[in-house]
Amino acid sequence: MTETGGSFSPRIIDSLLNAVIIVDAQGRILYANHATEHLLGWQVRLLFGEPFIDMVPERVRPAYLGAFSRLMESNPPRASYAPSRVVMQRADGSEVPVEIGAFMVVPEVGPRLLVTVLWDVSDRIDIDRYQRISDELVAFLAGASGTTAAIVPQLLSIVARSMDFELATAWRWDERSELLHCDHVWSKPDSCQAMRHWSRNNCAIKSPKLRR
Repeated sequence: MTETGGSFSPRIIDSLLNAVIIVDAQGRILYANHATEHLLGWQVRLLFGEPFIDMVPERVRPAYLGAFSRLMESNPPRASYAPSRVVMQRADGSEVPVEIGAFMVVPEVGPRLLVTVLWDVSDRIDIDRYQRISDELVAFLAGASGTTAAIVPQLLSIVARSMDFELATAWRWDERSELLHCDHVWSKPDSCQAMRHWSRNNCAIKSPKLRR
């Protein structure tokens, strides 16, 4: 596969922010872009020809190999597979959760290839946590009553506790003074005194360009 006559452009894939790894039917790595090195720490120039399974924690290798075999032997083959969350192994031996999407390439002549795209999910909101927050907010709003001043502190508490925040604030724009006013402050019971001091002394911010 070359840039002029093949099925993908290495220079384009090299520029992608997401890691891309292409393996052959035997599980050998044919290509990896620079984002792979950033995500997993492996030097891409040393990956070519190596088994992809080396990038997987040893305890899950049998399961991964089984899934790979089923993908490559599927008949008829599927063109693409929905992203799923897996664990990969960095070059230093540490593990990282990623989401991986797969695309099957079935040439007229020659073996199949599997193109995989990997996204780092370690810095994303966990989908289960997001669902719990959503359910708690819906339940609260269904039975909420009273003024906005009474409801907002409870909403702030729900979101802050669910997201494991140390400090959270709710602000109100005052049209007359053109100031943002900090109406409500939530902090963890064990949050440091400095945070509480900041919240008490930063309750109005001048922002003439801000409008509702």
